[in-house]
Parts: sequence; C-alpha cells; structure tokens
Amino acid sequence: MDQFDLQVEGILVAGHGVASGESPHSPYPKSTIAMQKTHFKAGGLDLDGYFEGTLNLSISPKKFQLLNPRHRFPLLRWTDLHPPETLTG
Repeated sequence: MDQFDLQVEGILVAGHGVASGESPHSPYPKSTIAMQKTHFKAGGLDLDGYFEGTLNLSISPKKFQLLNPRHRFPLLRWTDLHPPETLTG
C-alpha cells in the first residue's frame, strides 16, 4: 500500500456530541463509538485505548475522498434505531 503525507488546512467544528456520548439529546445509551467498537474489533480494527468520539474538520471548499480504506464494515447493524450502514476507515 502506498503511503504519502498530505497537509490541508482545516477548521475544527463542533459536532452533535453523539459519537462521544456527550450530547444530552442523543438517542443512544452510550457513545456511538462505544456501541460500534465490538463490531470494529471483530473486523480487525481495535479502538481500545482511543478516545470514543470524532474530530470534525471543515476543509471547505476542498473535499476529501477516501479511495482505499484499510477497513470497511458493510451494512453494519450496530443499533436498532436506523437501518444498517456501511462504515469505512
């Protein structure tokens, strides 16, 4: 796999606080990351020891597209609150 360094300026923007579980209005009993971690681990992505949340960066007007993700979790059913979704990273 080819690797390269790429730097793009961005701005850290507030998210909804659902991935981290910090939102008092979240419909999930804990962070979405905590709910997804066991599925990720079973697929070879161990997030133990990492912060359970996301960083939301705006790189507007630029766009970023992940072409060859190391991990792909097709149609992952991690909650009953919505249909399965495909997650990549």
